[in-house]
Amino acid sequence: MGNMVLRIDDVEPDRDTIEISGKSYELLGYEDFGLIDNARLRKNGQLILGDMGKLDELDEAGLRTFEDRIESMICRVLNGLEPEVAKALPYKHKAAILTAFWQAVVKRSQEAVTTADKQLSLTGETP
Repeated sequence: MGNMVLRIDDVEPDRDTIEISGKSYELLGYEDFGLIDNARLRKNGQLILGDMGKLDELDEAGLRTFEDRIESMICRVLNGLEPEVAKALPYKHKAAILTAFWQAVVKRSQEAVTTADKQLSLTGETP
């Protein structure tokens, strides 16, 4: 029998939640999306971060695009969030949701690396 090379224990991982007006929404991560959606999320995230640094330089159309991009992204990363709820949130809450998402992404990435390192150390291999 061959060696086990990968163990997947959590098909449905525990997720952080964000509560909006008494309703909890699961905070998804990049790993919850397929390849195309993952790429779109990453691209939108880069565009949002770029625009955040130059908000005072954006014209009205640019600001609308920025806000639409944020609302679209938070609807994608908060499981079940309705677009009208996202639209009604003030900017500071939208920014806080995106910050929580990116912090969760970093945390999950660090946990995955730690888990992989532990698995390799159990087999005697080095990364």
